[in-house]
Amino acid sequence: MFKRKLIALDYGKDYNPQDENQFRHMVVWLEDMKIRLYPIDERQNLRDTQAPQWEQVLSKYLQDLKFPYNNETIKDRVVVSDWLIGCAIRFEYGDNVDKYKTVSLNGQQNNHTSSNPNENPLEKIDFASEEFRNGMLKICELLQIPTKTNDTTAILRAVSKVITTKLSKEALEKSQIKEQGSGVDFSIEQMPLGFDTSDKIINEAAKVLRLLYIQDLRTLQTKINETIKTLRISIMTKPLNYNKWKKIEVSDDEDDTHPNIDTPSLFRWRHQARVERREQRLEEQKDHEKKHKELLERRKKFNEKLKKLENEKGDVSTLKSEREALEKEEREWKNKDDEIQKQERIRPLDVDDLTHEGKSKTSINKKVTEDRPQNMTEEEQAEYYKKFIDKHRDNVKKYGMFRNYDDTQRFLEEHLELVCEETANYLVVWCIDLEMEEKHSLMEHVSHQTMIMQFILELSKSLKIDPRQCVRPFFQRMKTADEQYKQGFFDELNAFRERVQTRAKQKLADAIKEYEEEERQKRLGPGGLDPVEVMESLPKELQECFESRDVAKLQEVLSKMPREEASQHLDRCIKSGLWVPNAKDAAGDGEDEEEAVDTAAAAAASEPTSEEKVTEDVGKLNVD
Repeated sequence: MFKRKLIALDYGKDYNPQDENQFRHMVVWLEDMKIRLYPIDERQNLRDTQAPQWEQVLSKYLQDLKFPYNNETIKDRVVVSDWLIGCAIRFEYGDNVDKYKTVSLNGQQNNHTSSNPNENPLEKIDFASEEFRNGMLKICELLQIPTKTNDTTAILRAVSKVITTKLSKEALEKSQIKEQGSGVDFSIEQMPLGFDTSDKIINEAAKVLRLLYIQDLRTLQTKINETIKTLRISIMTKPLNYNKWKKIEVSDDEDDTHPNIDTPSLFRWRHQARVERREQRLEEQKDHEKKHKELLERRKKFNEKLKKLENEKGDVSTLKSEREALEKEEREWKNKDDEIQKQERIRPLDVDDLTHEGKSKTSINKKVTEDRPQNMTEEEQAEYYKKFIDKHRDNVKKYGMFRNYDDTQRFLEEHLELVCEETANYLVVWCIDLEMEEKHSLMEHVSHQTMIMQFILELSKSLKIDPRQCVRPFFQRMKTADEQYKQGFFDELNAFRERVQTRAKQKLADAIKEYEEEERQKRLGPGGLDPVEVMESLPKELQECFESRDVAKLQEVLSKMPREEASQHLDRCIKSGLWVPNAKDAAGDGEDEEEAVDTAAAAAASEPTSEEKVTEDVGKLNVD
């Protein structure tokens, strides 16, 4: 294929682009003799054709030459050879323009003088040559003609027949007609439309559109049929190959074993042996890859050392022994790598190698709600209730303010921790507090939400499931239930409101009573009697004395009373704190009070002896 071009370039060797060594030597020869892109001292990497990184050097060399193909095309030695030889011819002609102009003119004169118009140019072709055969094979590959025979004449006939039947002018015209469609022409007026628009132009346009639509449908059907036919042929000609699944190494193959052999133990031994072989194989591959990395690193260091010597114009021959040793190790590694690849291809499939884990992810869901402790004592229940309300008070109150069933359901599903007895208890207490504050409308609203929570809890008890699982069923029943179920709900709601009102009145009365008792306890005197009650039980004359704070009059009234009655009233007044004994010793007593006491004592001196004690006590009293 390249013989004539290489002869024109004075390349005196045989050349086969499929031979890697010949290809590399040809590239080096073209660069040294014809192209001369790099200076001489920069061609060393390209000349080192045995180096492992020569492919990278070639890629860079082609890029510098502006090679107009992609990286995949670089691997095609025929394409690269053709382009490099053409590039070399271009450089050769550019360097020797005058020389080749003379040759061309002489050649043209000779051709004109010796040409015969009746001469057949095909007679000069050597049909038995390898170059002609390679050219014909390339044409067959382009025309998709099978080349199962070695007869060059038969191949040439096949090529000629294909070109005549498919690529001639008449064949192309026929194929074009076939694509456009063939058939008998007919007038569009003969085609029935099926309806009438009362406008001739619109009717004809509708017929045209209808015909175009029918043609599109037929074209689509034709393509579908061709696709089905192609797939059917492809499936029939290329059946699936299951040979690679015939040899799979499995530990528990159900083979017949000897009766004296324990089958489970045999399976375990097989599995253990397979695992050991796999580990050994992986270890060998790991060592092999490690050796490869070491060789690459040594090659890199060697190239740097070589480049340094070349730049310093040193003696490169000193590195000859090192290069030979490195190249030997690289060849040994390559041979071993080929052997490993061969063993991998013929190795039976292993169940551990059939599938591999692509990616793994472990996620643990966070606990959304806390489980309520069971079997708590009263103190633990009170403590748990306090902590629960402190944590969820805002959400509980927010729940109590909802009105719509859908909003309530959505809120509870977002906050399932509220579906518990603590929420219901807090709502009950809140309803009672609102009733005591005389906020009746708000109490009725919150009581409705309280009843929803209590119904959910009762439903969970009847079904014996977690209350959080009863939120959706309850609202579904409320939305779809009959009037009897809803009436039962509202009857319970009204009864609950009545109980709340009764309990609120009772708590209010208890609060008033407790307040009065506290005030009474505050008023009790030293003897434990209530001064108000004692004041109300005194005779009217004594009440007037206490109200007017008139000691003389009090002394007079007591003097006129019987001794036992006066002693009784006097004792009760002292115990209730209306009178304070030993008034002279009390702090802050006034002179008027002392004079009143003295007067009372003088008046008491004139009383009979039987009344001395009473008179003496009266003399010691003072108004509280």
